[in-house]
Amino acid sequence: MVDHLNVSYLYKKRGVFYFSKRVPCDVKSYYKSDRIVICLRTKSNASAIRASKSLYQRLDDYWASIRLTKMQVPAQHLLVSKPPVNSNSNAPILSQALSTYLKLKGVDKDKIFFRGANRNIKYVIELLGDLPIDNYNTKDASAFRDWLI
Repeated sequence: MVDHLNVSYLYKKRGVFYFSKRVPCDVKSYYKSDRIVICLRTKSNASAIRASKSLYQRLDDYWASIRLTKMQVPAQHLLVSKPPVNSNSNAPILSQALSTYLKLKGVDKDKIFFRGANRNIKYVIELLGDLPIDNYNTKDASAFRDWLI
């Protein structure tokens, strides 16, 4: 026999308390079942109420995080496509760094060395822009790698 109590999401079966909650429609795709039923492994009414409130809160927080990840960014059309460049940088821009590199390391090198270096830097500038070299970050490197693939 199942006893239904006044506390939401809580019922008693054979003296043991269970937590039961329907999965909301907007997050059902994340679950195998339409309902969550968890045995609380207690016969104490006070312990069951505490545990059910805790479970409910954790589920509600998790579902809110799912909903937030699915949500579009508010005012996305106002965002700039690339964050502003740090104008206080004293580092050379990438094209200047290339010319310095070629002057220092290009001594006694054949034209293949120069062609490869120029081509690679051209690709980076084409994708990410000609920025000071300390303004590139790991996200830029990942984007460049993905673009190459």
